[in-house]
Amino acid sequence: MDAQGRISRFELLQGKGNGDAVLRPHRLQVALFHDREGKPGLEKTVKVNVTGERTAVDDLVGEPAPDFVYPNYGDHAYAKFYLDDRSMAYARRHLDLLPASVRPGIWSTLWFMVQDGRLSPSAYMAIFLDMAPRENDARQVSSFRWKLNTLLDQYLNQAEWLDAMERLHAVAWQQPNAGKTGSDLRVAWFEYLLRSSVSAAAARRLAGMLSGKVIVPGLELGQDRRWQLLIRLAAMGYPGTESLLATEEQRDPGERGKRQAFMARAAMPDAAMKERIWRKLLNDRSLPLTHAKAALAQFYQRSQLDLTRPYVKRYFKVLPSVLKERDDLFARTFVEEAYPAMYVEKSVLGQTGKMMEGNDAAPEFFRRLLTEAEDAMARSLRIRQPQAQY
Repeated sequence: MDAQGRISRFELLQGKGNGDAVLRPHRLQVALFHDREGKPGLEKTVKVNVTGERTAVDDLVGEPAPDFVYPNYGDHAYAKFYLDDRSMAYARRHLDLLPASVRPGIWSTLWFMVQDGRLSPSAYMAIFLDMAPRENDARQVSSFRWKLNTLLDQYLNQAEWLDAMERLHAVAWQQPNAGKTGSDLRVAWFEYLLRSSVSAAAARRLAGMLSGKVIVPGLELGQDRRWQLLIRLAAMGYPGTESLLATEEQRDPGERGKRQAFMARAAMPDAAMKERIWRKLLNDRSLPLTHAKAALAQFYQRSQLDLTRPYVKRYFKVLPSVLKERDDLFARTFVEEAYPAMYVEKSVLGQTGKMMEGNDAAPEFFRRLLTEAEDAMARSLRIRQPQAQY
């Protein structure tokens, strides 16, 4: 930018990416946005052919310096993009004001930046907590769920995780009361409310919802949501959980009730119960696969890392026998769902690599799933290093 506030040079830089490190040609459209009285407006678009590491965009030289640049306007290029410093600063303040047509792409860009170490997980979380409540599109709010699960379970360190959970819970509690009655937006925020419940105060709030003493206007607590509340209470070690489970099992005596109760007990912060669930998973051949998968989804809890640490070693120890003695459906489920992904440690990464050595006769899915787990663990370790730019 020159002294008159105009673009003196504009370049697109292409990195070698995370794949085969080959620079490829791309045809894309760069969009410039300018802030006009607190609202960004699209000022100019220009089509660009990217050919190599640096591509100068001479058509933009002399234009007024924009407040925000979106390099893939219209989503024409199949590539990852990062925001420049100026655009990043603007997005952190006014992402909600940018057009609805580009916001999903910007959120994806921010996620790529986290995964590639250019945006810290805590910074992404801060942007989410600030901007997501301003979203009126329930699908967009719901779309963050898997990203936040990964962020909360693997990318944040323990102190960051606890802070993020407390702040997410506070924000999520405010949102259901702000949406329209029965709206999908209210339901989406209810899911985040459950996900972020870790404190004693949060447990009392959920227990109140289950008993009917705490009402969220317009949110119907059908049987599925009652189980969701109870499973979260079980994970927090809420007093009297077994009694609550017995009552709920009477309300829902069918297959769903049995599966959800098993899931709740797998979530409990109780060493004897963890051992009981683990043994049943490995030894009870009559256990439905849906029960096994549901229980493994709750077995590891971020708040219970010390409690379940012994199962990291036990997971790798039992894998050979699981592959040999159990059918492929169960083995596939166990390999993937019982993997200790929350233990972001070099030792777990090393054990994962060693497990794939000398197992050439194992089913194809075994190597594929562990390779994916190994890659995800390596990425989580990189992300936890304090090297992000923002």
